[in-house]
Amino acid sequence: MRRLMFSWLPVLILACAEPAPESSPEAAVTTPVINFEDVASTVGLDAFRQVSGEADKLVLPAATGAGVALFDADADGDLDVFLINGSRIGGFETGHEPTNRLFLNQDRGHTFHDATAASGLDSSGAWGQGLAVADIDGDRDLDLYVTNYGRNTLYLNRGDGTFVEAAAEAGIDSPWWSTGAAFFDYDRDGDLDLYVANFVRYDQVLAAYEGRDWLTHTWKGLQVASGPMGLPAAGDQLFRNDSTEDQILFTEVTVELGIAAAEPSYGFQPVIGDIDDDGFLDLFVANDSRPNFLWRNLAGSGFQESALAIGAAYDRAGGNQACMGVALEDHDGDGDLDVFVTNFADELNTLYVADGSGFFHDDTIAAGLVGKHTKRNLAWGTFFFDGDNDGDLDLFVANGHIYPQVDELAGPDSYAQANELFVQTEPGRYRDHSASAGTGLTVHKVSRGAAMGDLDDDGDLDIVINNLDDFPTVLRNNTQTPGHWLGVQLLGSGRNRSAIGARVTVEAAGRRYLRTVRSSDSFLSHHDLRLHFGLGAANTVDRVTVDWPDGAVETVTVDGVDALVIIEQGRGVVSSKSLG
Repeated sequence: MRRLMFSWLPVLILACAEPAPESSPEAAVTTPVINFEDVASTVGLDAFRQVSGEADKLVLPAATGAGVALFDADADGDLDVFLINGSRIGGFETGHEPTNRLFLNQDRGHTFHDATAASGLDSSGAWGQGLAVADIDGDRDLDLYVTNYGRNTLYLNRGDGTFVEAAAEAGIDSPWWSTGAAFFDYDRDGDLDLYVANFVRYDQVLAAYEGRDWLTHTWKGLQVASGPMGLPAAGDQLFRNDSTEDQILFTEVTVELGIAAAEPSYGFQPVIGDIDDDGFLDLFVANDSRPNFLWRNLAGSGFQESALAIGAAYDRAGGNQACMGVALEDHDGDGDLDVFVTNFADELNTLYVADGSGFFHDDTIAAGLVGKHTKRNLAWGTFFFDGDNDGDLDLFVANGHIYPQVDELAGPDSYAQANELFVQTEPGRYRDHSASAGTGLTVHKVSRGAAMGDLDDDGDLDIVINNLDDFPTVLRNNTQTPGHWLGVQLLGSGRNRSAIGARVTVEAAGRRYLRTVRSSDSFLSHHDLRLHFGLGAANTVDRVTVDWPDGAVETVTVDGVDALVIIEQGRGVVSSKSLG
């Protein structure tokens, strides 16, 4: 396996790079074929309304919003939708609390049924934030970890569409304000460990200050919620999986494995990937208002924070950004994992591109990831995906401000905002096609978590977005394209049956496509575990290589395209079915 050569000399290497030139205005602009339609009301997901604090959002937890998961909760082969709900300081009257909601897919994404009451996933009274999805006990059913402003919850899937809560018994019911979480096998021992990002010790803030005046500040002449700068950071946590045959059990190893060596930050979303290509999973963590973390895995013995040293901590000018969401993919097809983070209004989102020698450079402007409204938008959920099956990754960004008061300003700023779609028009270069990608991209809401998956099993990727104080946006992909595709679902060995952390490389028509199986992604959300590869005109696949989480490597051949193949570790392709 190729390894990137990292230098760990104690030399300060600034994250900023020389500003790249703007894309040439003469560059060819392709006519977009991607088309999204918002079908939330049609499929029944408008029955959910996300609730988060009071309307003025003058306390910080009310503004951050929550995530969404697309996963097969009842093991019937299609994608269901789990939506996180919030609360407010002081809670709600008993019997009137907002609840998380599980919607089961009834007929290939055309109707969703609210199965929350029967599932045991309601979590009445919890102020939900993010989640991670994985089979953590090896029984082939997907379990769910939910982070909260308050104690976190672990729901073990019984296999019949119902769940039982077990966080306290498992030792992962952290009482802090947790945001993102990620399961991954950091030590390659066959079971899934857990990283939990924590935000602000807001309980200390509320206990120390009785009035609300201290909790606000002036922004552009408006009184808005304060934070997080100046508030006590909570600090992230790492838990090692020490489960036995009879008990799910985690042990906190934050200090002994080096995670506590970094100054506590305002963590939002952790994303796993083998960034240095050494066979062990690393972590990138998007931090709000402080440097990002890149936790380099030291062969399972600990972690070293490396974002500053390799150029992924700050923006191109060397400054902190208010990073929220993160996408970690090989966006330009050169075999290296690149990082895209979403940021606050008046900041650019940032694309960190791996240069092949172990370092990153800011390629945001040269890549064309600055749209008509990008800088004034406030961005959250994000991901690379092939929206038109042409073989090139496109980019989705969910937007929405945190201050409702912004609508009082004269000018273009707004609380509700449209989401953005950037279409890759040449290797590593994009064009903003938000205004011409269908009616679904014209919706203005206060968006937060966003996840992708093939809801209707027709061979293209759909999107679900959790919106603050509103019902979700459900973007059905109606793209008419001749591009071929391949879906890959993995069955791992041992307790990690969902193969979290596995890396899949598909080779077709002289191109290589790289994807990683993750338990969480975007902003506080979870994508379809079935990896999707757009293939363009290629109607055959040369080979599929799987780097399994335990270090084993397996190469298989697949027959045909436009199908979902299931690959089991040690057995190769065990199933193939055409979709669409």
